[in-house]
Amino acid sequence: MDYAENSECMERKERGSKLHADIIESLLGLIFFHFGYKTTFSVGGELLLTLACCETHDNETSGNFVIPQQLRETLQRTTDYPSFQQPQLVEEALAHASSGNRKVSSYERLEWVGDAVICLATREWLWNNIPQLDVGTLVTMESVMVSNEVLAFLSVKSGLHHFLEHRDHTLPSRIESYICTVQEDRCGLWGTGKAHSEIQ
Repeated sequence: MDYAENSECMERKERGSKLHADIIESLLGLIFFHFGYKTTFSVGGELLLTLACCETHDNETSGNFVIPQQLRETLQRTTDYPSFQQPQLVEEALAHASSGNRKVSSYERLEWVGDAVICLATREWLWNNIPQLDVGTLVTMESVMVSNEVLAFLSVKSGLHHFLEHRDHTLPSRIESYICTVQEDRCGLWGTGKAHSEIQ
């Protein structure tokens, strides 16, 4: 088989695999919208796509981290949750890669999970609230709603940057520069309106 034939064969295989993968993803989307995440996870397990789900958390692993009162109030105001079962994950969520905190990982693992969560939540909202949109438009709207610009504005608006643990001497000036840019441009969440009263 020469290079052209091999390339064509690989392309056919790739198209075929995508088609069959799309069918499984579509099926899981159907299960999710009709029966919720837990059932979808179970179906994934039946298809050997997911592992057994752990329902409980061991509070004994929470370490010695105590959430400071000001951070607790900020988290409650931001998330509407007054407490967390695993306080060490709060510490991890605010640990920059430069922090050198040996007790917890940096926030990158939680960021990886959070990225998937916000995409799923956004897709569910778009599906339920604007059902007439085609996939291309849905992808565009999702990318706008979960963009770094939107998430950065919300992070600063809630004041979470004040609690970031780090050892990077450039971070404070970068954060301050971002806040100044938002205030000077007088832009709110979607790039319009006044932001002065929004930023802490």
